[in-house]
Amino acid sequence: MAILLATLVLAACNPAPAETKSASYSVPPAGAPVSGLALVSERDGNAEIYVLELATGTLTNLTKHPGKDIVPTWPTDEKSIAFTSDRDGHDDDIFVMDADGSNPRILTQHPGRDFHPAWSPVQ
Repeated sequence: MAILLATLVLAACNPAPAETKSASYSVPPAGAPVSGLALVSERDGNAEIYVLELATGTLTNLTKHPGKDIVPTWPTDEKSIAFTSDRDGHDDDIFVMDADGSNPRILTQHPGRDFHPAWSPVQ
């Protein structure tokens, strides 16, 4: 259901199919309560992270930054989102922000590219 919904949302959020734009999405891990779908859209001319609230259908731009913000990833508690961005002026780094888009902070910072963040349960 979530994958089908994500496909429909991405189709609705991105420009016409004639344009080739990248898109990705993330639902919370299996077993976690699912209240929103994090996705990437270039609907505003720049790769931004949005959240679609499943209960209301509300789509909210969380990043609103001129840098490329991609690959959103939820932890099991849905309190934050990790993502890849070039917003610091370097190649891609990993950032984390609160689930409402506030308090973005950088986690990695070196000359190489860091991408595709993933959460791991705390032992």
